[in-house]
Amino acid sequence: MTTRSVTSQIPSADVELIASANPWFGLLALWRHAVWFGLVFVMLAGAVSVRLAVRQSVLDLERNTHLMREATVQQERLRLEVQTRRRAVAMEELAKALELSADVPMVTP
Repeated sequence: MTTRSVTSQIPSADVELIASANPWFGLLALWRHAVWFGLVFVMLAGAVSVRLAVRQSVLDLERNTHLMREATVQQERLRLEVQTRRRAVAMEELAKALELSADVPMVTP
């Protein structure tokens, strides 16, 4: 068998048919790359989503800490005001019990 006889047995119409059957057939071998890029995109989108969620949580915690601090200061002020009013009422009751009056003559030198 010579090389000429082997090449003459291959029909040329089949070769043309395979070459012109589907122009996208050559891209089918790139499916692994497409899957890899898709997975990388999903991982990056997940990482961005997690970073944004963590940043929002940090901002929420800082805001809540600030509000808690303000509420604590306000509560302390109210507690001191209530104590002051109770002491003032107790002093007035003591003054009534001792029969003291508000009309005290001032001695000036």
